[in-house]
Amino acid sequence: MASKQGYGADLRKFMDLRVDLRLNCNRHVAGVLKGYDQFLNIVLDNAIEIISKDEKRELGTVVIRGNSVILWENLDKVLAKSHSTESIANKKDIMFLALILNFVLKKLKQVHDKNRSKMMKKHQSLPKEHWRNKNPIVLVHGFAGQTADKSWICKGYFHHALSNDVLGENSEVYEADVNPFGSLHDRACELYQQLIGISKIQEEARKKELQLSQVVYGVEHVRDVHSDTYYKIRYLKKVVDGRIFAYPNGIPGGWCRHRKIHLVGHSWGLTTIRYLQYLMSINFFKNPGYLKCSKIEDQYCFNDPTYDMSNFIASVTALNGVNNGSLGGYGCGYDEEKRLFIQGKNDAVPWALKWIDGEEFYELEYMDHNFMYDYCGEIFGFNKKDDESVFQYIKRHYYNDSLYNTNDTAACQFAPHYVMEQNAKFETYDNTYYFSITCNVKGGIRQKFKEVLHEPKRSSNMGLGFDLEVDSHINYTLKHTKYPKRKSKLNWLWRKLMHLKIALNPIALHQVIFLENQYEFKPPKENMNNALNPKMNNAEAIDYLNKDWISNHDILLPRYSQEFPRLSSNYNTKFDIKDKPWGTKKDPIFFDVTDDAYLEYYSQKDKYEKGVWHFGSYPHTDHLDYCGLPPILTKIRTLLGIEYRPLLWINLFNRLRTLEIEDQI
Repeated sequence: MASKQGYGADLRKFMDLRVDLRLNCNRHVAGVLKGYDQFLNIVLDNAIEIISKDEKRELGTVVIRGNSVILWENLDKVLAKSHSTESIANKKDIMFLALILNFVLKKLKQVHDKNRSKMMKKHQSLPKEHWRNKNPIVLVHGFAGQTADKSWICKGYFHHALSNDVLGENSEVYEADVNPFGSLHDRACELYQQLIGISKIQEEARKKELQLSQVVYGVEHVRDVHSDTYYKIRYLKKVVDGRIFAYPNGIPGGWCRHRKIHLVGHSWGLTTIRYLQYLMSINFFKNPGYLKCSKIEDQYCFNDPTYDMSNFIASVTALNGVNNGSLGGYGCGYDEEKRLFIQGKNDAVPWALKWIDGEEFYELEYMDHNFMYDYCGEIFGFNKKDDESVFQYIKRHYYNDSLYNTNDTAACQFAPHYVMEQNAKFETYDNTYYFSITCNVKGGIRQKFKEVLHEPKRSSNMGLGFDLEVDSHINYTLKHTKYPKRKSKLNWLWRKLMHLKIALNPIALHQVIFLENQYEFKPPKENMNNALNPKMNNAEAIDYLNKDWISNHDILLPRYSQEFPRLSSNYNTKFDIKDKPWGTKKDPIFFDVTDDAYLEYYSQKDKYEKGVWHFGSYPHTDHLDYCGLPPILTKIRTLLGIEYRPLLWINLFNRLRTLEIEDQI
């Protein structure tokens, strides 16, 4: 039963409204409420007394004393009815909004599905009966990348490539799980470990009484460079219908020269692949016996006597590959002269890496508790020890300066002068196909070759009286289907949106803030700048310019660096024929990446050559377009009708399937 004060507050809601009251002596009165006091004495206007169902008596305006009214029960019903009516009204509003929202979502889904279906019809996966090879495909992520199971917010680095409508019949497409911030050496060794399987590494560790990290990275490397000997076991992975599978025994079906693999690397992933091929060519791993032949049972598959296993890789495909370095580190406190990060100088990367617990339990399911991703900083000694308190852990990390004493990290090795030294060791192997698909912020088709010697070739043609390479200069009349035509020029609004997208790139944000630090960069081979050359306009001058590194640049990487290997510490003039960074077989060949590889299978079956770099670009794309982070943007882009990346992957897979690879099972 409510108090009088409570009813007084409630009665205000019924002023000038008709109410029914029960009085003592079983009387029933109804009327319009015109007033009341604190004792609930009530004034009713147009009051009537209800004697029976069929008999009523008019009373006019009356005052009813509060102590004569059995008010509580009847007013409770009135109030309950009022509240119930309000509740029903609110529920109706909510239901109406829910119906509108449901209608809008259904319409958006219909538009999304229609646009997706329309887009996917522009390309078809090459039927399996037309494949020229069935070799497995392995995707290698770049700097700060993760596999599909590691990150709740990012969901997967190569999610565009791993949907069923893109894969088609490509059931053997795997993801490699390498250190997102690791050095080239560490990442290449981890990639090799996953391809052959952790069980073989554990077997060798037991035989030689070594730790896993020493077997994977090499005893000398762990001793001289790493701050910790802890090794986090990694697996080759595959996503099937949203489920993640791992392979502790390496790539299913084996890996040898009779069952080669296609490697696709985005950004730093491309440089990781090239470093792995270099290590395999010099027999760094010294365990070729692990690679049993997939063709001849109980035989080992290696190239005696050099044990050169570089021909185990069928093709290398670069997406925004770091072929010649990046200026990214200069905005994060990197000092070129010392080749180290300087403490206290915009040192975002070292501080981001410090606060990591490397002992996170590894499980083969989606890590919903891992909001961002696992930085994998265990090699720097960032593990929390079992006997260490949280306070001790934080204190130890605050004073940990290991990242300022080593350049064995990706952030340091991005520098062009470092990649230039690596390119002197790398080769373009004659048994491997090489492709490079670059981003292209400004648009346009191609750039001028400054490193390639054109003059002698033209002179030879003139002297001989005919074209030495007439076959390659034939213009084909066959029209290729291209997918969505991307405008060569953008209007003002789209240009601003493109710049905003690049500026808000989470990985490039720090470089945007400290952009002035990139002007400290001195281009390698500055002495070869034609303007500084005493023999200006000399035919042998390579003409390196600072402009190459800052034009057509998406903060992380210029197009100039992505196309093909241009820089090498032993390539100083155009006459250094045997030291060309891109290989000696033939100069790089431009190709239109939008050409339909499905049609190429019928019209230009042997278009691509082994041991030669083939490169092309997409206009108005930036560094993260190809790996597609985060996935939610894909649905928005599909709704807007501007999504194209699934087609890129279909075409990429088709192109790999049209390559001729000899002596395969």
